[in-house]
Amino acid sequence: MNPRIVAALVLVAGLFMVCAIAYGGGDGDLWWQRQLGETVLRTHALPTTLGAATLSAPQAHWIPHEWIFAVAWAVASHGDADMLFRIACAALALMTIVIENARSHAAATRARMLMLVLVAVALTPSFGLRAQVLGWPLLAGVMLALEGGPRRAWFALPLTVGWFNLHASAVVVPCVVFVYAVGCGLETRRLRAFAAYLPVAAACALAACATPFGAELPRFALAWSANPATALVYEWLPAAPDKILIVAGVLAIAGLLVVGELRGARLTWPQRLLAAGLFAAAMLHIRNLGLFAIVAGPWTASALSALLPRERPAAERVWHRDGGLALAATAAAVLLVVVRARLPVVPGAVTPAVAQLAGRPGPLRVACEDFSWCSRFAADRRVRVFLDGRVDAYPDAVFADYRRMLSGDALPVFARWQIDAAVVHAHGPLARALRKAGWTLLRREEPQVYVRPPRAARRQWAQFGRLGGILAGKID
Repeated sequence: MNPRIVAALVLVAGLFMVCAIAYGGGDGDLWWQRQLGETVLRTHALPTTLGAATLSAPQAHWIPHEWIFAVAWAVASHGDADMLFRIACAALALMTIVIENARSHAAATRARMLMLVLVAVALTPSFGLRAQVLGWPLLAGVMLALEGGPRRAWFALPLTVGWFNLHASAVVVPCVVFVYAVGCGLETRRLRAFAAYLPVAAACALAACATPFGAELPRFALAWSANPATALVYEWLPAAPDKILIVAGVLAIAGLLVVGELRGARLTWPQRLLAAGLFAAAMLHIRNLGLFAIVAGPWTASALSALLPRERPAAERVWHRDGGLALAATAAAVLLVVVRARLPVVPGAVTPAVAQLAGRPGPLRVACEDFSWCSRFAADRRVRVFLDGRVDAYPDAVFADYRRMLSGDALPVFARWQIDAAVVHAHGPLARALRKAGWTLLRREEPQVYVRPPRAARRQWAQFGRLGGILAGKID
């Protein structure tokens, strides 16, 4: 392998490893995923409802499509293999970059080197100890299969089956294959080229049913994608200007593709359609940034080849000339990993607030302004939460109450669900409403913790409220 490519891969490996070591302190999903994994290991069955951990919808139907990741995380957590699990996640991300290199084999080496680093940087904001990462190398493999022609495109089918069993985001594959088929038809102006990929697209769509959930999985994925409640989830938000650091890598890839078109590195119609469609999807929901970077990233190598000075062919195979670059990259990657490994993993700002509530006598009924905070109570049987990170399973009525709570009109919601404690942002409308209602402040730092006042205090505040209403009526 060329030393420049080795240098890029080593740097990328160090980047992902640093991110993997630092990840996890603030991600509430890891808590309920660990609990899910422990449940599967204990019962040898997949849960079908949210269960007693939630007070608002214990019987709500749940599709735990991330169960394989959850089981692996539970095993790693109990077996003191946390670091091994983090290395495995970084290795999956690195494998994605290796496949990206294979997809761009025709481009100049220096252009491929820069492309690999650019794609890795674009993927970094989406990287973490997350089930979605398991699908990254599979998506790269699907694209490698499609770009190999109609016969090799069938290799996409087993990859899709595997992806569906890891995460429901595999619903993107049939769409990608179909758009690629349309592009091939436009590129060749032959119906046969379009039709050659249609059976692959149909087979990949049917692969959605090749999971323990059968036809329920694709129905769930499509229904949740169209659910207005996705607007309450950060990764489903659009790419607004305040997220410029998150989307910078994707914007750089898109910009290079446009410049390449203008400088002679023309995209094919399949590439144009997929790049345009996935870029629009990434701007609509930032959770799609990784999909765009993986699918369209390797095509920037051709644009970079057109923009960079031409290299001598002999220079591409000389280790004694570029071997120092690979050694320098290795040293830099090792240094980054060692330095980061010596630093503590930040547990997250909400950890003290959760610990304070966990130390109180139970049982407790808790509401969190950021529902991911409540995921940290997944293993505490004394605590039942209003809404946690498994948002895709909750009914619309719960989200209606959650929106009302966020607006500051929380007291009727808390009374209906008999909420005992709340974890809230210090300066938000919910905190102001609780202070006004006389709730007891246990923690002043961000986030704040409030508990319901004693019964006598609640009666006193209710009397004040009725008196205020009478006075307001007389004034009118």
